[in-house]
Amino acid sequence: MRWRWRALSKTQKGLAAAGGAAALAVVGWLVNWGMPQLVDAINPAPEPPITSQLVIVDTSASMAHSPQQFTRARRVISRMVNNEPDYAVALRMVGGGCDSGVYREPQVPFAKNDAQAVTAKLNQVKPAGKADFVTALTRAVDDFQRFDAGKSAQQKIIWLILGTARNSCDREASSLGSGIRRALVGSTAKLSFVDFFIVRGEQKSIRDLQDQLNHLTSAENVRVHPVESARDLGPALVSASRRETPSYQG
Repeated sequence: MRWRWRALSKTQKGLAAAGGAAALAVVGWLVNWGMPQLVDAINPAPEPPITSQLVIVDTSASMAHSPQQFTRARRVISRMVNNEPDYAVALRMVGGGCDSGVYREPQVPFAKNDAQAVTAKLNQVKPAGKADFVTALTRAVDDFQRFDAGKSAQQKIIWLILGTARNSCDREASSLGSGIRRALVGSTAKLSFVDFFIVRGEQKSIRDLQDQLNHLTSAENVRVHPVESARDLGPALVSASRRETPSYQG
């Protein structure tokens, strides 16, 4: 090999060296740019969802005013998620007792077209016990920072479907207002909408909650929806969904 290299002219040696450098450059390009681009083309990164929605469902005794109340609510929620396959939807259920305050992931994390998982989780629950709605809301706000599908979405929505406007685990406050304000004010999640759908709640508690939330700086995006019965929950959700879709807002 040495004698062959020595036998080459300077021009031939220069061309050979240049060819070797070019080959190294091609290899470097493939490793640093070409291959990653090829991998991305074969397995493209998922596009961030336009809307991510976290639904908090009251599974405490307050949702058991009648035998059909939670059953109706469960069916409405399942149908709603099924009708929004392009939304990244997550589910939190709150009930069964007061919370310890330690962070827990949602029962169903953010995912598109995941109505089956949401329905399965709701079907496993029988309403009972107390519920800490403030802690559930605080965690929901945090979820939009912890999960990529929540963080990257253009529009971030939290819906709370509750059987009462009282936080049964808060001994100091008769309504949810003060705790909700603590959870929302100063949040870095930049939520688009927060809606409270309260089924058969006490009218005075609902009015107190509305009054307290009116003092929020983002009060126009935080709404309380009194719902007379579980039968009326479906139309209430449909109305809110239409109002909050990007196409409607545009």
